[in-house]
Amino acid sequence: MEEERNDCGIFSVMFFERWDVTIDVRWAFDFSDIENIRVKLANSVFSSPTNLVDKALVNFFYEQDLDPRLFK
Repeated sequence: MEEERNDCGIFSVMFFERWDVTIDVRWAFDFSDIENIRVKLANSVFSSPTNLVDKALVNFFYEQDLDPRLFK
């Protein structure tokens, strides 16, 4: 995967999430992890109990085992 200049936010979130003064978090993840980290963060926000939006459409795609990226 090509390194993107707009990944700094993802790295910032991961540094804060894994912060521990006893561990060097610079080596905990790298650019090859970015795509999976984005999915993880999106799922975390979507699944949050504070997210009050209607999740029916996303749940429909999940239950039907459909990839929503195919329906643009």
